[in-house]
Amino acid sequence: MRCKECDGMLFVIRVEEVPKGKNYISYNRLCDVECISCKKVYYSQPYDSGRGLNEVRDISQKKESKFENND
Repeated sequence: MRCKECDGMLFVIRVEEVPKGKNYISYNRLCDVECISCKKVYYSQPYDSGRGLNEVRDISQKKESKFENND
């Protein structure tokens, strides 16, 4: 995927875990991606479904997140 601001490459920085009790194969996870050029972050983007970028608000200020950093 490409950044809408500067056309830079986007890299996945977090991937949503499949919730307990959900089928891993049919659950479409979301991810956060960051542009390597301008550092803009796009939140809640499709990870498994292969669609284009979602226009969503920045929710990174919430205390709890459904994303887990797997460093």
